[in-house]
Amino acid sequence: LQPGGVILFAGEALTSAVATSWAQHVSDLPLLVGLDAEWGAGYRLEGLGRFPDAMAIAATGRPSHARTSGRITAEEASSVGVNVLFAPTVDVNVHPSNPVIGTRSWSDSPDSVIVYAGAFMEGVTEAGLLPVMKHFPGHGGTNRDSHTDLPVATSSPAEFDSVHVAPFRRLMKSSE
Repeated sequence: LQPGGVILFAGEALTSAVATSWAQHVSDLPLLVGLDAEWGAGYRLEGLGRFPDAMAIAATGRPSHARTSGRITAEEASSVGVNVLFAPTVDVNVHPSNPVIGTRSWSDSPDSVIVYAGAFMEGVTEAGLLPVMKHFPGHGGTNRDSHTDLPVATSSPAEFDSVHVAPFRRLMKSSE
């Protein structure tokens, strides 16, 4: 086996650290080790920390809290061999009956999402990990669960661009 990457989905932190160390040992390539960690490394790995949902952090009115949660999440994830975080959520929660995003979003305002998701990403990169924004533009504006159905963005093209695409575009540009 010559794995190029591993994604950790669930388990105990120490077991995951041993597994990622072994995978790196058997591979001639430097591994990309990913973790879905939008609520902290403890969202997927037992024994590590879990933070409140993004909207609760944003409700404090302090982007520094988002930055700190990003940094701590990255530090804990790094301790088990992770170098890529599937976080932060950059979806703008504009559909009141969205069954998936809800409080996983920082806000229903694209500008607020940009501020808080950007601060989270700064914390992740300060700790030496690579953040990956998720999920996809328009996901916060649907009423379907993407785990069980195909979501359809119902906004106009102008709204789609100014509300849903804007955070992804601006955060990508700021991280160049």
